[in-house]
Amino acid sequence: MLDQKYKQLVHYIEGMIEDGCQLVIGGNLLDWNDTNIPNLLAQIKEEREDIVTPELKPGDHIRHKISGQDMWVINDDGKTVYLNPDTPTIRYPADKILNDFEIVKKAK
Repeated sequence: MLDQKYKQLVHYIEGMIEDGCQLVIGGNLLDWNDTNIPNLLAQIKEEREDIVTPELKPGDHIRHKISGQDMWVINDDGKTVYLNPDTPTIRYPADKILNDFEIVKKAK
């Protein structure tokens, strides 16, 4: 989500530059090229091009880099990857659930 907002911000700033908007800082008129903004935008675009979106297939086994949780790919439609965690669903008798678990937060 945040990545999309950065992408949109870059798009807006590039549009402002293309439209000829000028910068006024402390009452002084500046050209965009007098700032580091065009260089920074170029670096951002270059780094975005380095991001690779893999093609995953159902049954591929992947692991979260931080938590170490294993996941299995269910579907990859090119935009969204659907995953199942490695741990199976747990079945528990409803009349014994509160013997071993406590409610942390109730859903609204």
